[in-house]
Amino acid sequence: MDLPGSGGTPGPVVVDGRADLRAVGKALAALVRREGLVPCLVVGHSMGAPIGALTILEDPTAFRGLVLADGFLGALPAELLDPMIVALMTDSRGALKAWFGDEVTSQAQFERVYAECLRVPVPTFQAYGRSLTRDPLQGRRGDLKLPMLMVAAGPAAADPAKAPDYLAFLGLTGLPNLRVVNFPKAKHWVMWDMPEEFLIAVRAFEAGLGR
Repeated sequence: MDLPGSGGTPGPVVVDGRADLRAVGKALAALVRREGLVPCLVVGHSMGAPIGALTILEDPTAFRGLVLADGFLGALPAELLDPMIVALMTDSRGALKAWFGDEVTSQAQFERVYAECLRVPVPTFQAYGRSLTRDPLQGRRGDLKLPMLMVAAGPAAADPAKAPDYLAFLGLTGLPNLRVVNFPKAKHWVMWDMPEEFLIAVRAFEAGLGR
């Protein structure tokens, strides 16, 4: 489905310049009920991870688990996001190339990403970006009780002692039902870089959830 504001769909609700991700989660939870998808497994890539978590928090009994595809659940540093958000107004391609340049495996992959970004109006893109500089879960991380799988791009930390810092940066600490699987040869779009392996990981996780 298209998230609000993409692909010609209206929205999202914007409050103080930020997309209301909780409203998006509420709408998605209603969609799951309406389409008879209960019990549902949510897979969220990148920003889709906190949106998926918010969706589950709106109606926990409608879901079985959450897969984070190189995602995060904490706030991103504003000093990292703000330059890209501002530059979108004058040079969207340059801004996105600078932001995603190290996250893609090829120029062709960047072109694919860029083409998808063009489906989103710049003000909408900025509103979603600004929403990520505040805790997207609004202090509700501890309410996530369902099993979660993090499919992380790149190798695991060479020093195991640094793993907690990595999880803390992504807002993934304090989640007892979280499992992390690393894809050493993948970058941010793990489901494009290693599609078969990604599907195997998701299906294995799903198989352990029951109904």
